[in-house]
Amino acid sequence: MNEEMTRYIAGNLEDFYALLAANLRSTVTNDYIWLDEYPYSNLLYLKNPDTDTIKNILSDQDITAACPTLVFLNTGKDIPALLKKNRFIPVTRWKGMALYTPPSVTSIANCGLHFLEVSSREDMNDWEQVAADVNGFVNDIHTPLPFGKIKKGPGIKFYTGYSNNRPVCCGALFDNGKTAGIYFIGTLNEFRGKGYGTAITKWMLAQTRRYPAVLHASPDGASMYMRMGFAEFCNFDLYSYLPDNE
Repeated sequence: MNEEMTRYIAGNLEDFYALLAANLRSTVTNDYIWLDEYPYSNLLYLKNPDTDTIKNILSDQDITAACPTLVFLNTGKDIPALLKKNRFIPVTRWKGMALYTPPSVTSIANCGLHFLEVSSREDMNDWEQVAADVNGFVNDIHTPLPFGKIKKGPGIKFYTGYSNNRPVCCGALFDNGKTAGIYFIGTLNEFRGKGYGTAITKWMLAQTRRYPAVLHASPDGASMYMRMGFAEFCNFDLYSYLPDNE
């Protein structure tokens, strides 16, 4: 079951990056998806995280010269040691998690939020306002966020939570035909600690019949998802390249 669930979790993430690649500047090969448009500038997802793939990447001067951030499923092989030997350093680790059955939504009835699926440019502006604040994205006339383009892709829906008509939390649901993936969960800093992240996650999960639901939790968010009933099955590692002059 663990191996099967790991395939589901990794498959949703790979399909999500493929969706991004279809709408953003990117390079896609049999081995990787390399995104190169803000806010995913220089992010390289490894489809096949094995030592041969890593060696091919390390021998590609175009890749090493660009100093990308690598994202890959930790398969327990010798990849971390090989990366460190070649000046890639660990950045963070995501926990691959899954939920088999819908969570109870009774607890969000009195949370003080109302939720809206993004369906217009104005709605997307509200969503991007929260996402930019939570994730440190720059969102201005010179560096517009691309989520309006991504929204046109198949299987992706964006949601915003409002408190007194102010957008305060956000998330997205990506259905790849096998699992429902949870992405971009975030709450404005001044509204944290009120359970809004949990509320919008539960509300989004109530909008899908596709289970298991999966996500890739940051170290800060994993405990919240475990309280909701998500179980951990695998890890995804992020490594950045350290140039020779640093």
